[in-house]
Amino acid sequence: MEWTRMMRGAKTILEDCVSLQKEEKLLIITDTLMISIAQVLMAVINEREAAPVLIIFNPREHDGQEPPLPVGEAMKQANLKLCPVSKSITHTTAIKNATNSGAHVY
Repeated sequence: MEWTRMMRGAKTILEDCVSLQKEEKLLIITDTLMISIAQVLMAVINEREAAPVLIIFNPREHDGQEPPLPVGEAMKQANLKLCPVSKSITHTTAIKNATNSGAHVY
């Protein structure tokens, strides 16, 4: 996908879906197959003067497999998480623990 279209899509996500605020502790979690999407999100977030943290890990073997333990621990510290990953981590204990603390995960 071309960079311009990806940037437009990332802006839509951050403005319309997430409503990113400067003071939020933002964590982007991705795997090595989805780095380009994470990079676009980082570029758009940096335009908004927020301070995101990016974590990259090896792709999971199947949907629902837990991310590495340090990822789950980091998710507890951020109040907003964006997860462009190739295999879903939505229904994992790590995500449930993060959302139980009031965090938003996209």
